[in-house]
Amino acid sequence: MKRFFTADLHLNHANIVKYCNRPYLHKGDLDDNGNWVSNEAALACAERMNVGLIHTLNSRIKPEDQVIHVGDFMNRGSVKGVEGLKVKPINHIDELNGHWTLLSGNHDRNNGVKPIARYMIINIGPYIAFVSHYPIENMDKFEPALMNYILNCTSFQICGHVHTAWKYKFYNTSNKRYLMYNVGIDAHKLMPIHDAEIIGDVEKIKKQ
Repeated sequence: MKRFFTADLHLNHANIVKYCNRPYLHKGDLDDNGNWVSNEAALACAERMNVGLIHTLNSRIKPEDQVIHVGDFMNRGSVKGVEGLKVKPINHIDELNGHWTLLSGNHDRNNGVKPIARYMIINIGPYIAFVSHYPIENMDKFEPALMNYILNCTSFQICGHVHTAWKYKFYNTSNKRYLMYNVGIDAHKLMPIHDAEIIGDVEKIKKQ
């Protein structure tokens, strides 16, 4: 059994295919200005993405594995004027291998997603990691006492939210360089990553 991490699936959400250059657009889906030619084209693209992502995830994740999803599991309803598919979260969960734990993200509200928490603190190999959708550089999302605990009592952060902006980044204070590590699916070739892969990456990054 392995434990995997991923984030920002944005299931049902056609626009994310455009924003993150996911490989599910068909020729003719967009007009010359980059807008959907029709709502039907957007919905068809969202459906292709759902099928493709679930297939990709299931190619790595076994039924007995644990999966922690770090926010923005899906969208349902209109997002920036584009209607999303109305598939319920439980239907996606039923299609996915593994036992999924969902943390909340900014797009999970009012979507029927039932996250267990905003964040968690876990042991991963010899390290203690802080896990939350928002990177800690979004300081307004974290209470001062929590920020103090994160910086002084954990080894690094596992986050999502930033999609392709960066795979990792350091949050710098006057006396500390704290690693934020993005497990979002767009930063990892649409694949989930497991504990050993994260540890290997983190140890290489910290040597830089």
